Amino acid sequence: AALRSIPLLGYQIESFSETLENVDASLLFQLTHPGQAPIIFHADTLGATERWIAALKEASVLE
Repeated sequence: AALRSIPLLGYQIESFSETLENVDASLLFQLTHPGQAPIIFHADTLGATERWIAALKEASVLE
């Protein structure tokens, strides 16, 4: 079960540009919002990272 949920509207989903704690930057991505600490995610593969970024970007816009 989820510990908490975050409405994604207004968040930006960004790739990571640098290695963090010995994790390759290509496997990291983050949610950012003005006035909030970034939420950093780590996927197991580059393909999974790309799919997560695409899904989160789709969920963060109002259509």
